[in-house]
Amino acid sequence: MSFDRDVTRTPFAFVHVEKSIGRGFPPKVIRHFEDGHPGMFTFAILGRPSVTNERWWNEHFRSALGPLRQGVADGTYLFEAGLVAGFSALAFADEDRFIAYFQEIVHRKLGTGSAPPPFEPPPPPPSASPPGETPYSVLGIAPTATDDEVKTAWKEQMKLNHPDRVSHMSPALQKFALEQTVAIQKAYEWIVSQRKRGG
Repeated sequence: MSFDRDVTRTPFAFVHVEKSIGRGFPPKVIRHFEDGHPGMFTFAILGRPSVTNERWWNEHFRSALGPLRQGVADGTYLFEAGLVAGFSALAFADEDRFIAYFQEIVHRKLGTGSAPPPFEPPPPPPSASPPGETPYSVLGIAPTATDDEVKTAWKEQMKLNHPDRVSHMSPALQKFALEQTVAIQKAYEWIVSQRKRGG
């Protein structure tokens, strides 16, 4: 099996990177992209333990500008012609937002002027969190993380999700990016305040 061959077998490839492989891509996500663009997508899960050579990650996860500046984080990468064209740390459980985010990128890459407006899922009830979401899971860390790890995760998530990164995209994606950064900031502040109180 060749990673380079697999991600170029179709025009686009989704590669999900995680600490361990425990599941596949959600059927709803696969159906959405395969129905909309038949034969244009490959889907793969890559567990970190299967590749221990850091140089391999830098060689294979490259954008048109070269190696990824922030390194390879856990999340889903969209490859186009073997190069990283998009990334999201969204959890698979949030299927509608996952689809909306990547659909926008695909339509932009395909240059389809007749692309439908970005999919906008119905808003969750006020102050509702996705099932099982905690301030730690928002930052992608364990509750046992050190204070330095918490701060590093907060900075990385803010960089990845900052609204400036999607300022050229649709208002719906800009709004989503803003919501993400607000959630990330609140999670960070909650963790810091709990730790100061000794909680």
